[in-house]
Amino acid sequence: KETVRLIDRALELDVNLIDTADMYSRGVSETYISKAIVNRRNRFIIASKVGMSMRDNSTDVDLSRRHILNAIEDTLRRLKTDYVDLYYAHQFDPSTPLEETLRTFEELILQGKVRYVGCSNFSAGQIETACEVSRRCGYNPIVVSQSPYNLIDRSVETEIAPCCSSYGLSMMPYSPLAQGVLTGKYRRGEKIPPNTRAWNNPSKVLAPYMSDDNLAMVGKLDVWAKKRDHCVGELAIAWLLSKPFVCSVITAVTSIEQLEANVRAIEWKLDAKELEELEGILNSPQ
Repeated sequence: KETVRLIDRALELDVNLIDTADMYSRGVSETYISKAIVNRRNRFIIASKVGMSMRDNSTDVDLSRRHILNAIEDTLRRLKTDYVDLYYAHQFDPSTPLEETLRTFEELILQGKVRYVGCSNFSAGQIETACEVSRRCGYNPIVVSQSPYNLIDRSVETEIAPCCSSYGLSMMPYSPLAQGVLTGKYRRGEKIPPNTRAWNNPSKVLAPYMSDDNLAMVGKLDVWAKKRDHCVGELAIAWLLSKPFVCSVITAVTSIEQLEANVRAIEWKLDAKELEELEGILNSPQ
């Protein structure tokens, strides 16, 4: 019921991209989404992914033809649709030749089960190889790449973003709020608030964001945003959308309030002077 309520409100706010994957909650995410899009499938852009395990201690992590053909049928069944708009390779598979993966994706496009394909968590070299294979074989090209990207982690700017731009791919950042650190809820020198993601959480993903230097920078960004009647979380999303190679931002929400806050961020168009000031904050010693 909450999923339906969130997606109803998203559509009212002109948010129409739903990003999911077969392994999210072991297929439950796709099943819940199907209940929210019934009788209005054509109003949404649905993106799903293949290539990560849906079970603990499982070996079904590959991008082989066999696995992709089975996975897409399961995804379509759970979503109760006959196509997905965007289908990602969720991670690079060193055990399967890219030619096999991309040939299978091409078959799915020709069958009408997939409209466009993308890659997720690929390195610049892997993106380049995939694009060259598609070009050489005459396949429909990869159109978008998904990577973690935010005000704290800008590593994609070194190689991945330039590679995407050179091959005409857009980027779709995930973890735009750095696992919640860019909401401003964590402060340097203060105890971690209870019942937050970082509370008693040894997560390897979250820990690098929680350094004293990062928290100090977030504090400066929060002050800068509040002077402009925004919060640091809105700044984080607006900053990503200022990048010419970013087509959309993936934001996880668990409440209507979070959804509405993310949409407010879209309305904030950072100008050249503001972007220059932000670079000064991001590059200054903390």
